[in-house]
Amino acid sequence: MPRYELILISRILGREGFAHLLRQTCTSIMDKGGVVRKLENLGQQRLPQRMRAHAEWHHIGRYFLFDFELSTHQLPQFEKELKTDPEVIQNGIVKIQSRFDSKKYEHPILECWKKGPPDRTARTSFMAFSSFKKDTCGIMSQVTKWQPALVEF
Repeated sequence: MPRYELILISRILGREGFAHLLRQTCTSIMDKGGVVRKLENLGQQRLPQRMRAHAEWHHIGRYFLFDFELSTHQLPQFEKELKTDPEVIQNGIVKIQSRFDSKKYEHPILECWKKGPPDRTARTSFMAFSSFKKDTCGIMSQVTKWQPALVEF
């Protein structure tokens, strides 16, 4: 099964309300044959802009981050349940790993830091060099190249 991350913004509830919302979301994933790997409470935060959900305006919300696995056939039904839940202001699901990926998802730029530098006084860093190039249609476009650079610490 593919692995997903869900960021869930809920309206401000009491302790029992949050427990019910989280239990309901986790149960919904597990009823569809999914697995919840991790659940993080990111806390109460002011929303970047006021949001309207279920005929109410919201300025403050509680953020939760779910890491779960779910079948691709069950995902649309799960998203529909989240959208109709009156406690949820907004949600977003991102696929972070396919079931066919053999290794854990990591950004390639971080690999140079894991290997470690050849000596402890210098580390490899990457610098961006931008240039402009004319397209075949005569349109100017920006080209960015990442090149390794040696930085002394």
